[in-house]
Amino acid sequence: MSFILAGLLVNLKIVWTMKTDIYCDYSKHEFYLPQGDFCKRCDRCPPGFGLEQLKDRKVEFDPVHGALECRRCVACTNGCFSHSRSFKECKLCRNCTSEGRLELRQCTETSNAKCGNILPDISRQIKGKDLLKSGVVLHVPNTEDGNDIVYVLAAIIALLIVTIVTTIGLLYKNRKRLGFKKKIMKRGMCQCETCI
Repeated sequence: MSFILAGLLVNLKIVWTMKTDIYCDYSKHEFYLPQGDFCKRCDRCPPGFGLEQLKDRKVEFDPVHGALECRRCVACTNGCFSHSRSFKECKLCRNCTSEGRLELRQCTETSNAKCGNILPDISRQIKGKDLLKSGVVLHVPNTEDGNDIVYVLAAIIALLIVTIVTTIGLLYKNRKRLGFKKKIMKRGMCQCETCI
């Protein structure tokens, strides 16, 4: 009988140590359920919802059993989405405008934006920081064609400056030469007069 009692005590001790070794890890999306003395898996967040960030709320812990609760699911805010049941946070929506693409479908809480073809250079779109909140998109004409005019005008002005400087230089050079010839002619005249 003592053999059976000793066996029961050993089994009871094994069961007792097994029960106290239960540790529920929140990173594995489980929490401790004291009523059943076991770890229970958290529910996945439905589409349109994502896990709240840990910095926003602290999860309660028990030093022996680990997490006592799950991270909560929160609705995806504007500019974020979640398209399936998951243990993930909401993802940022794709920004077609910043990619230079046409937006075919806007981002919703349950689906990402769908982008189309690359926008032509003639009508680039720019979103300002303040306009990003309101969703207003400004269409700004491409200034590259205007740059061609600026380059042509700059070339014409540069050509005029070079022409003016060259002309002034030639006139100055010719004036010196003309003045030098006049002096020679005066000397020649004087010499001729003295000869006579």
